[in-house]
Amino acid sequence: MAMEVLDSLRKKIDQLDSQLLALLEKRFAFSEEIGTIKKKNKLPVFEPSREKQILSSVLSKARKHRKFYAAFFNNILSYSRFLQQPPEVCYLGPEGTYSHLAALAFFGEHMKGMPCETIEDVFDNYEQFGVVPVENSTEGSVASTLDFLVEKDAPIVGEAYLKVSHCLLAKQNVKTEDVKTVYAHPQALAQCKHFLKELGVETVQTSSNAKACTMLDSKSAAIASEFAATKYSLSILKRQINDVKDNVTRFLVIGTVPAAPTGKDKTSTVFSLPHKPGSLHRALGILAEKKLNMTKIESRPSRLMKWEYLFYIDFEGHAQDRNVKEVLGSLKEYATSLKVLGSYPAA
Repeated sequence: MAMEVLDSLRKKIDQLDSQLLALLEKRFAFSEEIGTIKKKNKLPVFEPSREKQILSSVLSKARKHRKFYAAFFNNILSYSRFLQQPPEVCYLGPEGTYSHLAALAFFGEHMKGMPCETIEDVFDNYEQFGVVPVENSTEGSVASTLDFLVEKDAPIVGEAYLKVSHCLLAKQNVKTEDVKTVYAHPQALAQCKHFLKELGVETVQTSSNAKACTMLDSKSAAIASEFAATKYSLSILKRQINDVKDNVTRFLVIGTVPAAPTGKDKTSTVFSLPHKPGSLHRALGILAEKKLNMTKIESRPSRLMKWEYLFYIDFEGHAQDRNVKEVLGSLKEYATSLKVLGSYPAA
């Protein structure tokens, strides 16, 4: 009796699998047709706002298994883009960096990755998209990214958050006690300083953690991710060596086509203010007046003008929203300079 029921259920699953396959084939055919129209009319293949709407719509109907459906449909969207035209994405390389992982998390595995040696190279060389780190939950902002956002024409079109879990990596058969030198990016070294102090090794800064993985010998190790360990065929001497375990890095996606509103957006700005008492208070009051929730504020010296300070502020809403338009208009009138770095779907 049990086997009969089991056989019956399996036949139903087989039928559903066939239907699912047929539906996916239809969906991908429509995607290719859309790709032809986009190419003919010179429209962008990747539209973050549209994909955000698709995912929100799907997940709002899901009663269970939401995490699985999110991953499943993200993969469908990634492959649909691949069928139309794989997005070209510059990131801080080489392969295996956290920037690479962030790019994969945002665009999916069906992207054309273009690793760059420095963050400035990402800004200078991207033609479609670039992925750059902007801030870390333990070490703060990435100064060079903030500076280039001001100095270069690179609109923000998206963001991604990536949990960082550092590992101590070495060549095969190298033991922890053999390690005399550890290579890593400066931020990774800072995030693992207590571990490194106990290890009692010399530290050497590199342009990226993945680059560190390519510099090893029998007496050295690198700080990088498990992904990098697999990529460079290294052994993991120790996992989770970062001092703060809840370590998250925020990445920005820069592009050429502004992102359309989704209803759950974020706007990034940078401005300078008059040198008089209460100027920042007044500027922040403009946001408070329109009940805009601020998600980031930071000041940095301007590299273009001596003793001039720039204020980087992120807040909820899109530049096309009426209240945001009014805020930006008021800020433009009051500030000595204002640049809207981008409006994009909030992660």
